[in-house]
Amino acid sequence: MTQEQSTVTDLNSPPFSRLFVLCGKQITAAALEEFFAPYGTVEQCHIVQDQTTGQSKGIGFVKFQKTSHAARALKEADGKHIEPEPKPIKVEIASSTVESKPLDCLRLKVKCPAELDSEAVKAEFSKISAVNSVQLVPDKKSPGNNVAYLTFESFLDAALAFETAKPEHKAKFAKIKPRKVSLESQPQETRGFFRPVTRRRSSTLLPPTKLTVLCSSTLTQNQIWRLFDIIPGLMNCSISHDGGSISSATVTYNNTQSAKYAREKLHKFEYPIGERIVLSPVEYHSSSGCTAIMSEPQRAKEISEEPPMSRLFIICGKQITKEQLIKHFESDGTIEECVVITDRKTGQGKGVAYVKFSKTSSAARGLLKNGTIVEGDRRPIKVMISASYNRGKHSDTSADVNENHFLRLFAIVPSSRTEEQLKEEFGCHGTVTQIRLVADKKNDKQCAAYIKFTTFLETALAIENCNPQYKAKFCVPRKHDREQQGQPLKPDSINRKRTHSPDRLPSVRSDTKLVVICSSQLNQDRLWRLFDICPGMKYCNIITANEINITAAAVYSSREEAQRAVDKIHGLEYPIGERIIVQFEDEFKEEIITKDALSHFGPPKPLVTELVPCLRKAFFICIPEPVSLKLLTDAFCRFGDLIKVYFVPGKRHGYAEYSSIAAANRAIQQLHGIQLGDCQLKVLECAEYTGEKLYVSVTLG
Repeated sequence: MTQEQSTVTDLNSPPFSRLFVLCGKQITAAALEEFFAPYGTVEQCHIVQDQTTGQSKGIGFVKFQKTSHAARALKEADGKHIEPEPKPIKVEIASSTVESKPLDCLRLKVKCPAELDSEAVKAEFSKISAVNSVQLVPDKKSPGNNVAYLTFESFLDAALAFETAKPEHKAKFAKIKPRKVSLESQPQETRGFFRPVTRRRSSTLLPPTKLTVLCSSTLTQNQIWRLFDIIPGLMNCSISHDGGSISSATVTYNNTQSAKYAREKLHKFEYPIGERIVLSPVEYHSSSGCTAIMSEPQRAKEISEEPPMSRLFIICGKQITKEQLIKHFESDGTIEECVVITDRKTGQGKGVAYVKFSKTSSAARGLLKNGTIVEGDRRPIKVMISASYNRGKHSDTSADVNENHFLRLFAIVPSSRTEEQLKEEFGCHGTVTQIRLVADKKNDKQCAAYIKFTTFLETALAIENCNPQYKAKFCVPRKHDREQQGQPLKPDSINRKRTHSPDRLPSVRSDTKLVVICSSQLNQDRLWRLFDICPGMKYCNIITANEINITAAAVYSSREEAQRAVDKIHGLEYPIGERIIVQFEDEFKEEIITKDALSHFGPPKPLVTELVPCLRKAFFICIPEPVSLKLLTDAFCRFGDLIKVYFVPGKRHGYAEYSSIAAANRAIQQLHGIQLGDCQLKVLECAEYTGEKLYVSVTLG
């Protein structure tokens, strides 16, 4: 490499041609250059050194001549070894030194003639690389042209298309513009990563944060990317298959807040259905070049939920220590873990703790100490079953964690067993108050048994000590069981644990409702968890369900948050092989109106260019309120030769311009008096303008 080549004037040209390499401290710049030389022409190679000692920090930067060279190195070099270091290297795209906004390295922005549709553009670029999708947008600066956003299968595909595209396409990587979102309108836990992205000179202000993901081997790179891209701040996502049933992926966000939010929402998320995604603790690269584990509050520490309901939530004095709690509860059974929640700044206790037992029956005995006093304190403690670690923070969990609701067990027993025999067998664990047998239609040799006890402790002992072949487990109480116990039924506890009724929430003008059509394999809980990934969701309810699909409603606190849900979740494969349809409620209603009220007028016809002179106008009025311009255009264009439709500013009336008199007359005759949803349309012929004031007499029915 010559002296002229060693000095690079612009590290960001071409884009994404510079790689960040996390390697051992023994690796030199020469060794790094020699290792990456097979992937393409290396323009610059740099090892970060300590300013005081001059020793390597184990961080390097490699600048290639072409973006495709960097993409190929990123794909093939990550995880390999460089002699003499035994540890594998980590390779990722270097963050820009000039522009701090994250770029999507899978998307290209190109210019193309207006006569080319999305399929033609896709066919042209598919000759170079694998194109996933194409989105066309009219070019406001250049009439007669369109701007196409192309999404590719991989970074290497996008890089090859960027380099080999025709000069007239003016191809470049598409930037993701940050949305302006009011922080006051966000929930407290989601405000962190919605702060506006500002220019920065030091990477320590917003370090790239990496997550390690374990997922099903059936998932592809694009499917994992789409799921994690729902959360703002995604920079990179790469998946590696080792031939087994489990694959590993690396997901990088541009800040620690986004990564923490991703772990909170996607850890143990079912994707595909029946298989959970597992996310490791968050890591990021500090300014010193070493990898650090992001410190989280102790309350976020995960404690195992197996066996079920074996963890106790305790409200106690702020001076209570971990040792005092262990001593107080050790007589109830084996304690696996005890955590006392402390303040991050002062280190003092918050008066909240968790005690995890190895058995559910031990936790049931610990519940009996509710109201007792821990040695060394004066206040009685409050003990209850801890809510599930994965449950949403704002969900009502009182019905789910009350031990008096779990007095029944479910077991698979031989069909030859009678109720008397089961009562005698399970009676040794406690008082059996009720037994119900249900025949198994698929297997005549077995049946389901529902056995009820008087206390939660007796039920737990029966599950732990009964015949393992029974596969006994806790049974959620039926609706009328709670009514018999005199407990009021809450609207959101009747359905699933994540259900929130819109009637219980105050109506806010900024609330935006989405209509969701999805597979019948999804239930309330799965839909809630999916749409709760997008910040700002208030509730999600299933409206109708049949054997084929489900129609649901998801409400967000603002139009911007709902727009992100539409952009990121619409078209997502969930379950795998079936795509979710997400639309704004008003657009969904317009589609129904179009299908029901306008279908007999024939299909919509293309609009005529505005350069064609207008021969006749149709004057229309919307009663009582105007509908969208999109719906009106869809109605007026079905008669052909439509130039444009527009409203008079601030009014509920407007005009439809036609390039032929016959088409305008047909529209006036057939659309006059039509009902479009809640709006009645009055359509009349518009008199020619002669320089004087134009008056149109309309009788409103």
